Amino acid sequence: MNTDIPGLSVVELPGSVTTPDPERALPATRRILKADGVDLISFTFSPGQVLGEHHAAHPLTIQCLDGEVDLILADTTVRMRQGTLVHLEEAVTHHVQATPDATEPATILVTLLTGHRKVD
Repeated sequence: MNTDIPGLSVVELPGSVTTPDPERALPATRRILKADGVDLISFTFSPGQVLGEHHAAHPLTIQCLDGEVDLILADTTVRMRQGTLVHLEEAVTHHVQATPDATEPATILVTLLTGHRKVD
């Protein structure tokens, strides 16, 4: 949704997320918003899809919007269901995968807390 108010961004969820593609090895991805200090990205997983081991240069949150995914950090697995929200500090190595028994797609919303400010 576009607004005429400077400094205001409005996002309609779930309409902003993307449709999964079960033919791909990776989840479907869509940047929803890039604004002052924040970058919102949705990932929609088909059963069996994995977002491999990685880390972010910024703190982030991961929120499960629907379905279930496993967030894996070293020897710890966090089962994320609709409504689960996790915060990770920068440079924490992790990966995310559709749960092994998944039969339906799952969607997460990643919020990168970049701290970057627009300069006028």
